[in-house]
Amino acid sequence: MSLLVEYSDSESESDVDSESEQAVCPKKMKFSEKTDKLPDPKRQQLPLPDSIVKLFDKEEKHEDDLSKHGGRIRTFSHEKGNWATLVYIPYEADNHLTDMVEELLLCLRPLEFNMMEEFHMSLSRTVTIRHHWIQSLVDSLQSKVSLLSSFPCEMTKLKFYVNDEKTRSFLAIEVASITKTLSKYVQVVDTCFKEFKLQTYYKNPSFHISLAWCVGDVISKISKEKTEELEKIWNTTCEENPELKYFYARKVNCKTGNRVFSFDVTDT
Repeated sequence: MSLLVEYSDSESESDVDSESEQAVCPKKMKFSEKTDKLPDPKRQQLPLPDSIVKLFDKEEKHEDDLSKHGGRIRTFSHEKGNWATLVYIPYEADNHLTDMVEELLLCLRPLEFNMMEEFHMSLSRTVTIRHHWIQSLVDSLQSKVSLLSSFPCEMTKLKFYVNDEKTRSFLAIEVASITKTLSKYVQVVDTCFKEFKLQTYYKNPSFHISLAWCVGDVISKISKEKTEELEKIWNTTCEENPELKYFYARKVNCKTGNRVFSFDVTDT
C-alpha cells in the first residue's frame, strides 16, 4: 500500500494439381464469345441491407478520458462484457478521520494527493469477471461469508503503498486483526475466486485502509522528515480521539462495475 506452421508440402501438392488442370482444360473446353465476356464493371451493384452491414462493423475502441478520473490510469484495458470486481470490508469514517486526512494532504504538498471517495479494507485484488458469471460469484460469496463472524480491528500506523503497475501511490492506515480473523476472511474470498479461475489475494497481505491517492509512484519523493510530520498528525489525532483506532468488521461488500452487493456476517 507483470508457430510457425510450415505449408510447403500442401502448397506443393496444390501447385501440382493446378498445373495438371491447366494442361487439360485448353484441350477439352472452348468458350463462345458470348459466354467468354467479362461482367461490366460499370454495372451498379445492389447495396447490402443495414442489418447485414452491422454484423461486420468493427466495435469502436474504448478510450478513457483521464480528465474525468483525475489522471488515473486503468490497471487493465477496457473490454466489453468484463466487469472490474473487488471484495472488501467497508469502513464508515467520521469527521475526526476526514479532518485528519485533510491535514495530512496539506502536509504532503506539493504532491497532489486526493482523499479517497470511500474508505475500505480490501480482501481481494481488483479482477475482471465476465458479466454472466457475476451472479454466480455473488451467490458463492454470500453463502460462505454468512458463516464468518464479526471481529474487532485496530488501525495501527500510517503507511505508503504503490499499486502493482506503479501508476498510483496511496497513503493508508495499516490494520491489524485483534482476533487474527482477517486471514480467514481472505481464505474464504480466495476460495470463491478460485471457483471462477480469478487471481487470489497476496500471499502475505498488508491489510490497510487507503486514505488518499496520487498519480504515479511518488514514494521516493516523500522525505523522512515529511513522514515524521505525518506520523505526528496521526498520533495526535488518536490521542484526542482514542476510539478512532478501533472498529468492528460486520459486513463484506463485493463491488462489480457500479453495483455493490453487501453480505452480513454473524455477530459475536
